[in-house]
Amino acid sequence: MKNKLTAVNDILRRLGRPPVASLDTSGTSTQSLAESHLNDAVRDIQKRGWFYNFKFNVTVSPAGNGKIAVNALEGGAEVFDVDTVNVDSAKNIVRQGDNLFDLDNNTDVFTGSLKIAYHFAVDFDKMPDAFQDWAIAKAAYEFGSAFYPDRPQLGRIREELQLAETTARRQDISSSNTNVLNSQALTQVRGRPRTPDRSVH
Repeated sequence: MKNKLTAVNDILRRLGRPPVASLDTSGTSTQSLAESHLNDAVRDIQKRGWFYNFKFNVTVSPAGNGKIAVNALEGGAEVFDVDTVNVDSAKNIVRQGDNLFDLDNNTDVFTGSLKIAYHFAVDFDKMPDAFQDWAIAKAAYEFGSAFYPDRPQLGRIREELQLAETTARRQDISSSNTNVLNSQALTQVRGRPRTPDRSVH
């Protein structure tokens, strides 16, 4: 897996720029701009939700004030989407600001626990390789389009971006073991499953 410095140098290399020895996170240098584009690409990819930044069937309980803080779910890491699942799937719960909010009862104060699923932010160096490659290619293309629009490398980077996204999506499907035929929605469409003797179970 790559670290951020390696990723920034990969972005610079794709645009014909020399490598750097260190990051300049708060500065105004070229590597600082490349890192900002990398951060944007990572967030844009992760907020779509993938196997590595998704938790399902998590039980959350209110704090002493009755509220459920969203970003406390992952120790302060940004949480993107939250939805109720299983026994609580019918509850109309959304995020409002930092807390969960009950739309049915018009309150952010809860008296009991909830079953939820959510996506959350993961540090770049903890992303799977395929998703790191996707973020690097996306950042390089966006950075190049903004500051070097006439560079001939952009066409090649666009092709690399498309391939990297396809590879990452394949890894997500493989790792998630997704089978839409076994989803709850399609079970309702097909009806209840039958045994070999055609009896319903």
